[in-house]
Amino acid sequence: MTMESELLQFEVACNDLEGAVEQIRLAGFKTQNGSQLLMEKKRAILSHFVRLNRDFIPALKQASDTWPTVSQTVRFFVADSQNTIKAINDFFIQYPYHENSLAFASEYGKIFALLINSVHKHNAVCGLIQHAQKQNQKHDRVIGE
Repeated sequence: MTMESELLQFEVACNDLEGAVEQIRLAGFKTQNGSQLLMEKKRAILSHFVRLNRDFIPALKQASDTWPTVSQTVRFFVADSQNTIKAINDFFIQYPYHENSLAFASEYGKIFALLINSVHKHNAVCGLIQHAQKQNQKHDRVIGE
């Protein structure tokens, strides 16, 4: 895939992740329904972060190469995403299924907060990359005239 198509896929994936987290929130993230929904969405969440690591991060790095401030933001996002990926993987390894325990509830709360935070960061990086691409297109049009 080209960088542009990867970036479009990243935007779609950001929306999908946001939708999944919002569904959990609406189910009552502090309730058993919310935590059970997280476990039902485990595969989709893990798949998102695998694709982020494998496909989207290289495209984000490439897209931000010509913009130093965007590149720096992408580097921070990548480092933060690596920590997020590890925490989420660790959670699902420790808790492959929903449990009715205080330990599970505590860890679930931490993971849900991490996912909310990650969604905000995904959206910020997506918006920044889109803005940078629009600026490049404007610049290219001015030069081409």
